Amino acid sequence: MVSAAPLLDQARSVIYFIANQDHGCTLHAWSISANRILWSHALKNAVQATPALTQTGTVLVPDLGGSVHGIAPNGSPQFEYRSGCEYLLAGAVSERGGTAWIGDPTGVLHQIDAHGEGRRFFQLNRAIQARASFDPAGKLYVPCTDGRVYVFPATDAA
Repeated sequence: MVSAAPLLDQARSVIYFIANQDHGCTLHAWSISANRILWSHALKNAVQATPALTQTGTVLVPDLGGSVHGIAPNGSPQFEYRSGCEYLLAGAVSERGGTAWIGDPTGVLHQIDAHGEGRRFFQLNRAIQARASFDPAGKLYVPCTDGRVYVFPATDAA
């Protein structure tokens, strides 16, 4: 199975990476300076999307079971947001204030706060299979498989 790309946390000098096995996976935190694994956290579903990082260091891991896991910088679970979708292919993106955004294959754009409380924010016409992104002014750009990129005004300091 294709695995997610690694995620660099420059501020903490850590690289996070996913190792898929069977139906589950393990999130590993690798210390660049110590040249070793700091911790590992098992998840029951495999992961295809690249994890995201919040400003506070929480790692956001969307899985192929339809959940987004918030994992603290020390490896402890902070929350699990269930999207209501069967699986997630797109990675999340986080604003400076801690709000995360993720799209699902049914076209729903989800908004998740720093505590893992989320809601369906907007319904697009088709699947969202790629990670959204912010411009310098804080506008959110969401690519959709209908051939459009949807733009949402800044809601938090991005």
